[in-house]
Amino acid sequence: MYEGYSLPFDEFRMAAMHGNLPVVKSLVKQGIAIDQILKSGWTCLMYVCSCGKPKVAEFLLQQNADPNLHKELFTALMAACASSRESEPDLLDCVKLLLSYGAKVDAAERHRMTALMFASKEGRATIVEALIDAKADINKQDNKGWTALCWAATRGHGKVVRILLQHSADPLKMNTHGQRAADIALTAGYPEIADILDRVAAGGANVPLMENDAEKLLVKHSLDNKTAHEFGELEMVLTGLYLSHLIPVFKQHQVSFELFLRLSEKDLENMNVTAVGERKKILLSIKEIHKKEWQTSSLPNVAANANITVPEAAALIANINKHIRYIHASVGYLRDQIQGNPRLLQLGLDVHSVSSLSSQCGDSMKFIQGLQEELRFFKSHLDKVSGNAEYSTADLITDCRDNGRMWQRRILASLVTTTAVATILWYSRPQIFASIFSIKAPQNTVILDI
Repeated sequence: MYEGYSLPFDEFRMAAMHGNLPVVKSLVKQGIAIDQILKSGWTCLMYVCSCGKPKVAEFLLQQNADPNLHKELFTALMAACASSRESEPDLLDCVKLLLSYGAKVDAAERHRMTALMFASKEGRATIVEALIDAKADINKQDNKGWTALCWAATRGHGKVVRILLQHSADPLKMNTHGQRAADIALTAGYPEIADILDRVAAGGANVPLMENDAEKLLVKHSLDNKTAHEFGELEMVLTGLYLSHLIPVFKQHQVSFELFLRLSEKDLENMNVTAVGERKKILLSIKEIHKKEWQTSSLPNVAANANITVPEAAALIANINKHIRYIHASVGYLRDQIQGNPRLLQLGLDVHSVSSLSSQCGDSMKFIQGLQEELRFFKSHLDKVSGNAEYSTADLITDCRDNGRMWQRRILASLVTTTAVATILWYSRPQIFASIFSIKAPQNTVILDI
């Protein structure tokens, strides 16, 4: 190869992406390194796997291409699993080749997403099964606390959800916002998937039976991610009621989920929800939400005798905050109903009296006071240890400023030390003071020989 010759890296990349094996072989013979970093920081193997070209991938691996080279921790295996190409069998072949040549199945990129999470997100059922067969960690969480099950649920990939559940995916795992996979599915507009996840979490679903329901799981009425993100619980309730067309109305009136839980028929009329049937359906759902029994499945699934981690603690507190908001809305709903229609207090007196209801309210107030005290002590402890380097992240630099008492102690110590040194010098070397301050040593001073 003569001096000044420029290797055709772009041609190499394009040939690989189009699966042109003869051109790839020819360019390798001309001197292009197998693991040459190409455009965007990817290697040829990464481009090949992303495009689903197993024959070219096999050639590169036979030429000792490194399956674990990465761009910001994003590997060729992730590129294959995250690909949006239509040909899943070709992508599956690439995945199997990479695994057979030593690709790390549980490697995570900079957001801590793994190949299994990418495959679940894209709904690649056969690839998900291949990764599980390769012993992928099925319950691993990314930096948002999402598992592969969460990613499949948010995209409505019912078949992938079923596969993951059959291989012991944990539906009780919570993300950093305290949401489970079922909550995420509802938020994304997939109530059928959410229902199945809830039943599995409660131990009431027979997962193998879901094989026949695979088509049912593929819901048609999903919403765009932006709408789901903005409305959260409110959007998922309206979608579950098949009233998603009312979402713009609630958005226009800036109705939060907590406000939704206190709506009356008059409020709905003022919002121009004109259909009587729709108003009745909404009001009935509000009542059912308030009556719904609290379930222990709302708590994180912490293994017995295991120490809870900071992310798990944060998820637990986030979940508690959500419950407190709902409790607040439920009490407000009761007050609105009874103050608006006092005759309600005359109903069901054979079961409960007004005084017993008042007594229960008193009990609730005691529990709330206890909770408030517990939270106050917990927060006080966290505030005390928050500045301790032992509990800080590695890249956190704290500005440690001394308080007034510490400065007072330092000044006092300095004065004591200075006075002691001066006294010793006065009796041992009085001539030093005499020369500095022109002071004569006392007549009866004994000069120590030290």
